[in-house]
Amino acid sequence: MARAKGAAPSLRLDRDRRVVEARHLHADYWGRNAKEPVAFAAAIDTLVGSEHTIFLEIGPQPVVTRYVRESLSAARHDGIAIASTARGRPEVDGFFDALAELYARGVVGNIAGLHGERAACVDLPLYPFDDARYWFEPARRRRHASPRHTLVGEPFALEHTPDTHVWTSDLDPVRLAYLSDHRVGGLTIMPGTAYVEIGIAAARAVFPDRAFSLADVEFREILSIPEDLSIRLQTSARPTARAASH
Repeated sequence: MARAKGAAPSLRLDRDRRVVEARHLHADYWGRNAKEPVAFAAAIDTLVGSEHTIFLEIGPQPVVTRYVRESLSAARHDGIAIASTARGRPEVDGFFDALAELYARGVVGNIAGLHGERAACVDLPLYPFDDARYWFEPARRRRHASPRHTLVGEPFALEHTPDTHVWTSDLDPVRLAYLSDHRVGGLTIMPGTAYVEIGIAAARAVFPDRAFSLADVEFREILSIPEDLSIRLQTSARPTARAASH
């Protein structure tokens, strides 16, 4: 690494909140600094009043970054406080994040040394970013890509009761996003019209050539649908009885 010539700090405050030049930071000053209260808030207020907007804390763990942000917020100042690294996080990641923040604020003008001589800048697109997600969904969300009915699902046979028609489907809050529109007390609840739709679809499958109607529909308990999990729904119907949903 090439040697870099440093610069002495330009601001220190004494107990009377007066600015102390760097050449006066001798042993007596640091001795008083160790024994007397630190005028940290006064120093930040002075910097903010002097139109300083960017603060960088260099160290293994942020200590004063949060206090600087609070001072900026209290002064309603459009500034930013950045920490170079943080405990429990890779140091290189923290360093580059801080460098990116400084570059975005115009503090670091030349970062060519980070990428070598062969790197080239690429212009950003002129259109705005849509912030759309294109991740593949889990397989369970594609299990019934083309069901016979969205809510009823796929049929299967029961060997011990061949006269009973059974369907199974997954109530997936992502695939069936409209279910989240029916909320009670903050919970997504299966709407009553969905049960009616299931009953009509099952009746049409069992009686494809007959006229039918639903009567005496009773809702015995609610069905809550989690936001991040699917529920297996099973519907059964027999030609000699009313359709039932479980």
